Amino acid sequence: MRTIGKLIWHPFLRFLTDGGNQYAGNIAFLTFLALFPFLIFLTTLATFLEGTEAVNRFIAFILEASPPVVSQALEPMINDVVTRRSGSLLTLSILGTLWVSASAIEALRTGLNKAYRVTHPRSFLYQRLQGVALVILAAGTILLSMAILVLLPATMSLLSLSEESQIEIDRILALGRYVAVPLVVIGMGVIFYRFLPKSDYGWLGVLPGSILSFFIWFALVQVFSAYIRNFESFSLIYGSLGGVIALLLFLYFSAAAFLVGAEFNVVLRECLRGEKGTTAT
Repeated sequence: MRTIGKLIWHPFLRFLTDGGNQYAGNIAFLTFLALFPFLIFLTTLATFLEGTEAVNRFIAFILEASPPVVSQALEPMINDVVTRRSGSLLTLSILGTLWVSASAIEALRTGLNKAYRVTHPRSFLYQRLQGVALVILAAGTILLSMAILVLLPATMSLLSLSEESQIEIDRILALGRYVAVPLVVIGMGVIFYRFLPKSDYGWLGVLPGSILSFFIWFALVQVFSAYIRNFESFSLIYGSLGGVIALLLFLYFSAAAFLVGAEFNVVLRECLRGEKGTTAT
């Protein structure tokens, strides 16, 4: 029972004592700054490469999969970006995306280094190159997803399927969306936990924290969304900035859940090894 209690409470205590609130706020702010250059870059490039249909399908999928508070804040901004695509916008968004998004990843790395007690981080150049590589990997993955969202319906239309078979396939695809989102979030968490901090945690060592962070994030988003739906005080306080503030709070909760997951990995290792402390190398 003592071990279970430690696993439940110590990650949150470590999050507070490690200054997790400050790190989460920094991550949320930099992610907010990086979000729109990344969206501009992504939608503009995808429109040139794959056409408007791919972009529209992907945007609809993202907005449908996102919490209502996020989709309501992002939808008008994304639509405005899509309708104003240009070559100069693409060039500027590439530069802005690489720099600001890499800075957001560095904020994540700093929080993880604190959680894992990293005393000798990697060189600045290595960290920046790794951050840029992760941004490019994310953009490539999303572009591939856009292509799949276009090719899949086109392929299905070529097959001679009965109405019952089409309904069953649509049902499977709808269910796949609910499975894909958790897998993507957990998978990205594993990659960040594994590669961003300079630690000796292996794949299995970071998986539990990634799973926990997803469930904490999901619970926080549900509570926050319910609060906004049922209480008008939020919009009364922030007025026209309500959507922006809601998005910032969503990013803050996401970052906090992410850091708590890292702290859980540390506490779990201490419990499994019977150590009083763990030092990353």
